[in-house]
Amino acid sequence: LQPPPPPEYDRILIPSDNTEDIDTIILNNIVKNDDTSDFVCLFCNKSSYSKNLIQRHIESKHIDFGGHECGECGTRTKTRHALLMHRRRRHRNLGGAEEGGMI
Repeated sequence: LQPPPPPEYDRILIPSDNTEDIDTIILNNIVKNDDTSDFVCLFCNKSSYSKNLIQRHIESKHIDFGGHECGECGTRTKTRHALLMHRRRRHRNLGGAEEGGMI
């Protein structure tokens, strides 16, 4: 069991809804463990076989910027993936298109 990360590394506050900053932070804080082939979050050492799952983990647990707003109803979600799922469930007639950056 790994010790918890120092508090200053727990969450990064981003002042604006800038998905390029989010993507940069995510990509700069993932490494691949050559021994296990897992991807590892550098904030808390969580690992997964899936790079996409670690990207979502970092966005939901370690980045705080106010969320993503649905252009149709104003609902705010914590991650871009959550916004995509919201749009698919609530606005099926609009197609639930992916909105910017990695998901």
